[in-house]
Amino acid sequence: MRYILAGLALCFTLTAQASGPNDGIYVMTYEAVPDYSDFVSIHQNGDTILFITLDPSDFTWEVLQGVRQGNQASLQYALGGNSGSVVLMLEFLTATTAALSLEACSADPGSVCNFPDGAQFDLIKAF
Repeated sequence: MRYILAGLALCFTLTAQASGPNDGIYVMTYEAVPDYSDFVSIHQNGDTILFITLDPSDFTWEVLQGVRQGNQASLQYALGGNSGSVVLMLEFLTATTAALSLEACSADPGSVCNFPDGAQFDLIKAF
C-alpha cells in the first residue's frame, strides 16, 4: 500500500503546469459589433501560448498557438485539418487586459472569415 501511495504522490508532483503570468479565461469583445463577445482561454508553457476560443452561441471552439516574444505572440491554427488559415497578433497590455488583431484570414472551403483583416478585439481577464 505504501508503494501505491508513493507512486501516486510522485505522479501528482511531476505534472507540468502552464506558468504564464497571463494564463486565464478572458472575455473578448469586438467594438464594431457591440453585441459580440466570446470566451477565450489563454495558457502559456515556456514561450508557447495556446489561445482557445469558445463561441457561446453555437459552442464551437478553435485552438491557435504561437510563440511569445516579450508581450506579444503571433497565433496560428494549432490543430490540423484546417485548410484555411488565420493569423492573429496578441498583445498583453497589462496582467488582466490584452489586444488582439486579425492579421490575415483565409477561409476553409465552404466557410467564411467572420471578420475582416485588421479587425481589433479587446480582451479582459475574467479569472
